[in-house]
Amino acid sequence: MFGTRIWSKLVLGVGGPIIAATLLLAGTQAAAFGASALPVVLSFGASRTSIPNRGGTIVLNARLQYASNCEISSSVHLRGFPIKFSCKSEIVRKRVTLPTNKGENPVAFTFGLTVKNAAGSTKATNTVVTEGVGPPPISFTTPIGSSLKTVVFPDEGVFVADDPLIVVVHNNSNKTQVISSVTIGAVGDQSDFILNRNNCGDITPHADCSLAVQFEPTGAGTRTGAVDIVDSSWGTSGTTTALGLRGTGVWATATVANANIKHGVLSFPRQGVLTPSPYQYVTLLNVGRVPLYINSIADAGGEAADFNSNALPITSNCPQIVSVGKSCTIGVAFVPTGAGDRSSNVVIDDNTLGTQTQLEVQGTGVYSTDTLSVNGETPQPSPISFDFGSTSPTGSGVHATLTIKNTSAVTLAFGSISWTGIDPSAFSASPTGACASPGVQLATGQSCSFPIAFNPQAQGTLSATLHIGDNSPDGGEIINLVGTGS
Repeated sequence: MFGTRIWSKLVLGVGGPIIAATLLLAGTQAAAFGASALPVVLSFGASRTSIPNRGGTIVLNARLQYASNCEISSSVHLRGFPIKFSCKSEIVRKRVTLPTNKGENPVAFTFGLTVKNAAGSTKATNTVVTEGVGPPPISFTTPIGSSLKTVVFPDEGVFVADDPLIVVVHNNSNKTQVISSVTIGAVGDQSDFILNRNNCGDITPHADCSLAVQFEPTGAGTRTGAVDIVDSSWGTSGTTTALGLRGTGVWATATVANANIKHGVLSFPRQGVLTPSPYQYVTLLNVGRVPLYINSIADAGGEAADFNSNALPITSNCPQIVSVGKSCTIGVAFVPTGAGDRSSNVVIDDNTLGTQTQLEVQGTGVYSTDTLSVNGETPQPSPISFDFGSTSPTGSGVHATLTIKNTSAVTLAFGSISWTGIDPSAFSASPTGACASPGVQLATGQSCSFPIAFNPQAQGTLSATLHIGDNSPDGGEIINLVGTGS
């Protein structure tokens, strides 16, 4: 008439592991006996099986059958235990608060459950809850974004050391902690971390000291290390407490921009040899996620002097540190020292990959051409000759006008004037205005004129050669002069 019922193991859906025990009642006529049947503990466990050393609350859970009275006991003395209560309900929940563990070892609390009714009693498998050890003698307060055991640095540019992070070291004990040494440990990327400051020596009970650590990554990606704090007051040879260090090295990233940059090359228009072009200004922009550090800006390779001359050096308003998203400008001029294609590289020594941002610069140097004429005669290319004729050595001399015209597509630049020949003292030249030299420049199609004179100091035929330096292929103009002293 009555069937046999076997109760299987059940697990409650609680927030942590459940230690369960089941009593199997074979052959018990439960339906016939009703509440007088032998009580059964279907499951018994705790919401947490371990809690931190600062104490906390656990929830003891039980699922029952045929029980009327319950008792929960604790193997470690706790106020209010054992707990006795009526448990006719099938589900029992009891909250238990454990105190702070101030000792140096974990404490294991073992809870047991006994249920009874008129038919008898039964006990559940014990539930063990472990409370953590007390605070260590030394602990740390690390900067925001770090954990209790690891200092986490913000992303940093490779080969750059930013402001140090401060770590507070606490003495949690009632005795003085004797710190014998604080060093960067020989683990991970040891050379990437710098102990900037350390004022930790003897730390009195419950007092603090501090450390300052810098991060200077030598490469990109995650970099790790540790600060080793040796506490000689614990153990024979001292106890080392390690504080982890972690950061990410990042290469800076920069771009250069100018309307005349094509395929990474800044081009200049054709320029007269030895004549300066206007400056071209290049924008240097930090497009990365770390500051751009600039050590120097110069040019190198090829015809470097053509783009960074003493007269027109590379200019810059760039600070040493260009913040993320910020820019500055670099000015470059082209002063070709010869004809043909000229090129070099503007090199920005920085903290980008390869430690340089480079910009190729190029241009074409072109020689100027001109014509010479005296007193309006038909203009001729250099060299030309002019005869002053005859004049008395005691007279006021003979004067003429020399005219120079720029017939090239580039600027004509004058250099120095000099004399050679047998009788240079008998002749003179007085460049003025647009022809005053050196340093005067004539644009395409422009002319300038100045007086030349013959004033003999003796009789007979006298001669000399006037040289006017410029940026023509032969380096200057030649005017052969002759006259007769009568």
